[in-house]
Amino acid sequence: MHVVSLHHIQCCTCCCWPAGTRLQFVDANHCPGAAMVVAHPPGGLPPVLHTGDARLTREATQQQPALQALVGRAVLVLDTTYADPSYCFPPQQQVLEWVLRAVQVGVAGWLVAWHKLVAALLSRKCTIPCNMGKQQLAA
Repeated sequence: MHVVSLHHIQCCTCCCWPAGTRLQFVDANHCPGAAMVVAHPPGGLPPVLHTGDARLTREATQQQPALQALVGRAVLVLDTTYADPSYCFPPQQQVLEWVLRAVQVGVAGWLVAWHKLVAALLSRKCTIPCNMGKQQLAA
């Protein structure tokens, strides 16, 4: 068994593997730290891009020179977990906007509830008048 010690490899840099293959790690545009691996074999063989879990949007791939250099010449190994047409996800930006709205509604609801709680507590414990009716304080 061959044991390899782990060390940090900067994204878009190469490291050498036995038999002269260079490995390059490219941002996968997925979760933080996710990377695709490009294997550059010796002897003029084409590079191999293994995507793993990646979000291959046009914008993300156009911003990475390491990926642009592979266009038309690399062997592509796709992680096809969600390649089946039955999976149809909305665009990432649409999901982020939905999450933001949900958080804003949740925070607004929490602030309203907190305001009612503080107002009721002040009204009861400190005899500070409160401008909320009994129905509002009970809600």
